[in-house]
Amino acid sequence: MSTHLLGIVVEGPDDARTVPGLVDRVLEDAVPALKDKLGRSRSFCGIDANAPLVMWSAVHQCRVPRRHGHFGGKPALEDARTAVLALRGFIARDPQPEAVVLVRDSDG
Repeated sequence: MSTHLLGIVVEGPDDARTVPGLVDRVLEDAVPALKDKLGRSRSFCGIDANAPLVMWSAVHQCRVPRRHGHFGGKPALEDARTAVLALRGFIARDPQPEAVVLVRDSDG
């Protein structure tokens, strides 16, 4: 069974511990045949080669050229700019992840 690489951007260490389990639950619910197989068939990565994840606060430190832009004709909010920067970082990564999970919570 091949390993599927998933990029992950989280706010902190607690999210890094809980988000993989949440992602597995969502995928298992969507594709019941994956039950009990996900832990062996997927791994998470950050933008940097050996990082298992990237923190939102560190996205701006990644070596990816910044771009500013608009969404729907309106200037991007800071989270939108950071999300685009993170996605561009994952695109530049080798190997590229098959999907990227961007996690923001509401605990302030």
